[in-house]
Amino acid sequence: MIVFRKIFQSSIGRKTLMAVTGAALILFLFAHLSGNLLMFAGQDAMNNYAVSLREMGPLLWIARIGLLTIFVIHIGIGISLSIQNRRARPERYQYEKTIQASVASRFMIQTGLLLLFYLLYHLAHFTLGLAHEQYFHLVDTSGRHDVYSMVVLGFRQWYISLIYI
Repeated sequence: MIVFRKIFQSSIGRKTLMAVTGAALILFLFAHLSGNLLMFAGQDAMNNYAVSLREMGPLLWIARIGLLTIFVIHIGIGISLSIQNRRARPERYQYEKTIQASVASRFMIQTGLLLLFYLLYHLAHFTLGLAHEQYFHLVDTSGRHDVYSMVVLGFRQWYISLIYI
């Protein structure tokens, strides 16, 4: 427990933990993308994948809670590091040189908020059925939840495609 406290008190420890949680989120994105690429294998492959996810039962919820925990830790550490940086120099520079700061680091808050809104929309669309409800209750010829058709019909609307692409 003392080790964890030292990690959270050290800015290097928090930056390392932020990098680790960021890497975990990227690994999740690759896994999620590999599942979504089954769209190109056809309706049966995609819907089988969706069924296999739903059949995970409690394991799926454990994974979701774990992912949410990683998100919260990542965001919380990012906010605390930002606050620490502002407190270290409360007075702004007259001329801000951004030679050492990358574009990603300068727009971290904006891109983070954009990703949060995208994530909420994505969950509302495909997981909760709160967005575009007319597609959420589709069933394929085998009686499975028709995720494939949800994607195809959704992407026929330009603004949905724009959000995802």
